[in-house]
Amino acid sequence: MTENRRRYLCHLKSRYWRQIKKARKALDNHQCTQCSSTEDLTVHHITYERLGKEDINDLITLCKVCHVNIHKIMRKENVKKY
Repeated sequence: MTENRRRYLCHLKSRYWRQIKKARKALDNHQCTQCSSTEDLTVHHITYERLGKEDINDLITLCKVCHVNIHKIMRKENVKKY
C-alpha cells in the first residue's frame, strides 16, 4: 500500500471527514446527484487537491451504483485517485 493510500484511508476515519460528508449529503438533499436515489449514499471526491482539508465543493453525493460507475470511467480515463 502506498503512503498516499494509507493517508487517504486514515483520513476517511477522521471526524473532519464525517462532518464534511454529512454536510455534503445535506446540501445534496440526501440524494444521488446523478440518479436522485436516496439509497446507499456515499460521498465522492471530485478532486483530491485538498485531501484532508476538502472544501465542500470538492465533493458530491452519489449512490453506490453511480459511485462505482464514476470510478469505472475514471479508470478508463486513467484519472489519478487514492
